[in-house]
Amino acid sequence: MSPFVVLSDEVQAGKSSLLLKWVNSVDCCTGFITPRREGKMFLYSIGENSWLPYEMEPQSEGTIRVGRYHLNENTITKASLMIQNYSENPSGHFIIDEVGRLEIHHHRGFEPAFSALMEKVFNPASVIQHSICVVVRKSLLDDFCQKYGGYPMVIYPDFLSLDLSPETLFM
Repeated sequence: MSPFVVLSDEVQAGKSSLLLKWVNSVDCCTGFITPRREGKMFLYSIGENSWLPYEMEPQSEGTIRVGRYHLNENTITKASLMIQNYSENPSGHFIIDEVGRLEIHHHRGFEPAFSALMEKVFNPASVIQHSICVVVRKSLLDDFCQKYGGYPMVIYPDFLSLDLSPETLFM
C-alpha cells in the first residue's frame, strides 16, 4: 500500500471530527486536524495535544482570506513547520487536515512544506515507513490530483460512506 492516503468527502461532512476520534486509537500519530468547535475551525496539534485558533473574525489582524474564511497566519505557519519537521525527522503516522485552495491554487498556506514532504516521501531513498494521511474536500479532489497526482497514492473519494477503520489507513 502507498504510504500516502488521501481522504475526501463533502465540506463539513465530518471528516475532521472522525479523524479526531481516530487519533486516540492509533499509536505514533502526529500532525494536525482542523475540526469545528463553537462554530469556528481550530487546529488541533496531535503531537502537542493542543488547540490553536485557525478561523478568525474578518476584521482580525494577521489573517489570510480564503473564500469566506479568514485563517490565522501564525497557525498556518506553525502547521507548515509541523510538516517541515516531520519531513526532516519522520516519526510515526502523520495527518494533514486539510490541503485546500491556498495550497492547490495559490501555492500558499502549507506550501512549500507540503510539496517538499511529497518529494521526500516518494524519493527512492526515503526512510518514511508510516502512512501520511491528507484530507482534501471533494470539490478540490480533481485539482489536487492534477497538481500532486504524479505520486502513487491511495484515494478514498467518499471516505465517510466507507467502512474504514484507523487500522485500514495507518498500516
